[in-house]
Amino acid sequence: MSAFRAASLTGVLLALATSAGAQSPPAPDSPRTDRVPVEVSTFLSVGGNDTSGTGVTARMPIVARLSFEAEAEWRLEAVSGISASGNLVLDLRKPGRVTPYVIGGAGIDRYTVGFGWPGHGTTTQLTSALSFNGGGGVRIPINARWGMRADGRISEDIGRGPTRWRVFYGVTANVGGGSD
Repeated sequence: MSAFRAASLTGVLLALATSAGAQSPPAPDSPRTDRVPVEVSTFLSVGGNDTSGTGVTARMPIVARLSFEAEAEWRLEAVSGISASGNLVLDLRKPGRVTPYVIGGAGIDRYTVGFGWPGHGTTTQLTSALSFNGGGGVRIPINARWGMRADGRISEDIGRGPTRWRVFYGVTANVGGGSD
């Protein structure tokens, strides 16, 4: 997916988020009493340096606006592997129905490295490294069970590998009841 398409899709999701927030009255900024047992998201991501992929996340609340998220992603590259991370998600003040958040965490990042030998061609190898990531996004409920999600993140590998960015689009499902 081209950078233009990714930027266009991000703009559309942000416009939807803004209109959804404008149509509903602001929610009180009090701690939640109906905790969501687990929110599961499936996603597609686009980005630079081997970061386009598909995956799943599971978010579980810790306290009022802080939750833990486990993520697994399969990179859509010539040589692919599963990357996984654990993240802390902090929900920010809700402007209506939309929930903006910041996210950060660490995990194992899988990526490809190309090697070239003069006169012998090139080869691609799958490798991994410990990485840290950070960013932010929005969750937009459609109803009590289903919603949409979009976020942007930057990740940095420890000691090797390029800095990567990605934009993530997903569908969320509240598993076990509750609403956001």
